Amino acid sequence: MEIYIFLWFFLYLFGRTLTHENDLYTKDLNFEIFHELTPETTPVLRGYVKYDFEKEKAVYYHNETLFSFAATWNYMEKGFYRVGAFNSKKKFKNGFIPWIHLKKLLEQDKDIHEEIIIYLDNSNEIWHVDYILSILEKRKNQIPEITTSVRIVFPSSENGVMPIFNKPITLDPDGKPIENKEKTFFQKYWMYIVPLILILLVKNRNVE
Repeated sequence: MEIYIFLWFFLYLFGRTLTHENDLYTKDLNFEIFHELTPETTPVLRGYVKYDFEKEKAVYYHNETLFSFAATWNYMEKGFYRVGAFNSKKKFKNGFIPWIHLKKLLEQDKDIHEEIIIYLDNSNEIWHVDYILSILEKRKNQIPEITTSVRIVFPSSENGVMPIFNKPITLDPDGKPIENKEKTFFQKYWMYIVPLILILLVKNRNVE
């Protein structure tokens, strides 16, 4: 009976260890997107982004559109329109376009596609946001529309997105770097496997 209890406890701890290693990639990511017209306004909630790891897809839900924001501040001639998100340190990471250029784009009576690109580091922390506008041909007899897409860029998505400086380099006696090999299954979980083997050996000896 005792051995079964230990086996259950071992499997429980082992399962928790595997789950913990993949915590960053098992849940959805949610971000609040803000926009502002500097230096006239402070960041205002623009919408929400939800990233689904299973579908590998980001979806944008708007709270305020570019058209409605531009209509409110149409009388302004200077400044920068910024779109971004706050990181955990409350720093506003954003992309921007000069306000006067944006007004000229909106006056062309054409459809606009906007893309919000969120760059994450190894801890899923926001370190940069890009905001890109594209002019599209408007369909005949249609009111100009704005479509929005969102892209999440992880460190492994593009080479050089987020350099890692804290990995130590091991050198051999000749001064050449030694490649750090991936740990084997036993090297990762020996602290669970060894006690189990010892208990099984003791149990078998007692039975004899």
